[in-house]
Amino acid sequence: MPLTPADALRHAIQHHQAGQLAQAEALYRQILQQQPEHADALHLLGVIALQVGQHATAAELIGKAIKRNAQSPEYQVNLGEALRSLGKLDEAVAAYRKAIRLNPKFAAAYNNLGIALKQQGRGGEAITAYRRAIGIKPDYPQALNNLAIALKEQGDVQGAIVHYRQALSCNPDSAETHNNLGAALNEQGLPDQAIVHLRKAIALKPEFADAHESLGSA
Repeated sequence: MPLTPADALRHAIQHHQAGQLAQAEALYRQILQQQPEHADALHLLGVIALQVGQHATAAELIGKAIKRNAQSPEYQVNLGEALRSLGKLDEAVAAYRKAIRLNPKFAAAYNNLGIALKQQGRGGEAITAYRRAIGIKPDYPQALNNLAIALKEQGDVQGAIVHYRQALSCNPDSAETHNNLGAALNEQGLPDQAIVHLRKAIALKPEFADAHESLGSA
């Protein structure tokens, strides 16, 4: 007996969450054969395309999902990610802002908005977006790390160090954040502290070229 669309969607999401993308994709496509305008199946098929680097396909599929359900902030954020990956930054910013209008407490939308704004050279606005994300979700390591990077680029190295440390308190196994903190500490004239974090970054990610270079400098 064939699965109903609801059952197929449930199984597909289980496969998707387990990283079994081929199985999930097959089920999403099965749903669309029965219901070509099934918004969730279109959206999640687009998310798989985004995950495997098919950004144009992702934008097309998620755009179709939005035509069927314009009130989903998650759809808007994932559309923004696809558009940002295609270099369409103005459109990505618009999608993130739409997500925020739909859900003003959507921390990931603010974080991703900050990334796009920073790529546009709008560092001050990016910092504001990251701070909004952290205000909603204080234990958000990606937003804390992104805020620290933006602060450092604007010359606030001490502020960056504070936020790198906060990011590590949320996610102590981030090689990137250990590397970023190490580089900032070295820039502040604290090489002994820098070395500790740079060695940790390399222990977590042995082929991390930037960490090896920063460690040599420290």
